[in-house]
Amino acid sequence: MSSISSSRPSRCRGGYVVVYAVGRMGLPAVLADEGLDVARLHAESRPTIERLNKLLTQGNPN
Repeated sequence: MSSISSSRPSRCRGGYVVVYAVGRMGLPAVLADEGLDVARLHAESRPTIERLNKLLTQGNPN
């Protein structure tokens, strides 16, 4: 099971809020204007989120 997941983007006044869960230790959020390409955000953010997961779990067996 992957320790990385993303929420469905929440539409807010003038844009979006997208929250990514990174294991048990990380919860980065992206705030974007209404021109956001959500599919592209998910595709291009994946390597960064995976790197964050790796950094947060180094030396942590849980």
